[in-house]
Amino acid sequence: MSDVELVPLQRLSGADLDVLAAAHRRALDGLLTDLGFELVRRFYASAARSSHLFGAAARLEGRVVGAVVGTGQPDEAFTAVASPAWRFGLHVLRHRPQVLPQLAVSWLRPAHAEATPDKSAELLYIFTDQAARGHGIGRRLVSWFMHEAKDRNFDYVTLSVEEDNAGAIGLYEKLGFETWASGRREGRFVRQRMGADLRGGSP
Repeated sequence: MSDVELVPLQRLSGADLDVLAAAHRRALDGLLTDLGFELVRRFYASAARSSHLFGAAARLEGRVVGAVVGTGQPDEAFTAVASPAWRFGLHVLRHRPQVLPQLAVSWLRPAHAEATPDKSAELLYIFTDQAARGHGIGRRLVSWFMHEAKDRNFDYVTLSVEEDNAGAIGLYEKLGFETWASGRREGRFVRQRMGADLRGGSP
């Protein structure tokens, strides 16, 4: 694992962001992926410039192969992606109309609105490219995010995960996460809410 490097998103080049957006779309099934490469890249570019979004990319042998990103202000996380609203709406209607039901669910009933205590950092996305798995990258990325959240004075890290993703759930549990709510339907997904108390106890 000595050749795996974690790099804050702010240090990524434009070419790195291209690779990162493509890797995100290969690895993750969800609303952002469904919006297409252009908006995935815009999200990561905005995260690299943001004061409230924070994350890191994993490089293996010099190539970006994974990332983690989150925020203490999840309501503002996708502002750059959806601005201006008229252009975003036009893009979705023209190119991705199939995502409208999921978009409506996410807007009307955001995951972070439930089972989320104060002073929480929401882990939005975590992934490792398929070809790079087996190096412990996912564990390192989640651990990095937890340490960064604690350094930013958050008391909890929270996240949503598909209930059938046993591998991810097992990893989170090993890192101290507990299930706070389950059976939460978000469009075509059934997810559970998990959280870790960075103070060393349960909320």
